[in-house]
Amino acid sequence: MEIPSRPQALGTVICKYCGELIDSVDTEKVMTYYSNCKQEQCLNQDSEFQRGELKLE
Repeated sequence: MEIPSRPQALGTVICKYCGELIDSVDTEKVMTYYSNCKQEQCLNQDSEFQRGELKLE
């Protein structure tokens, strides 16, 4: 009996401000992508960063 293989979601999407897991994506190797999670505080930080007022550590 053959076991059907499922593609593995080796990629993760993490909020670059709060670190929350946003999503997982199917990739061929382990990958980490950074975005923002659409929470108000993270969106505010993102707009401050875009204007050059906030520096990531």
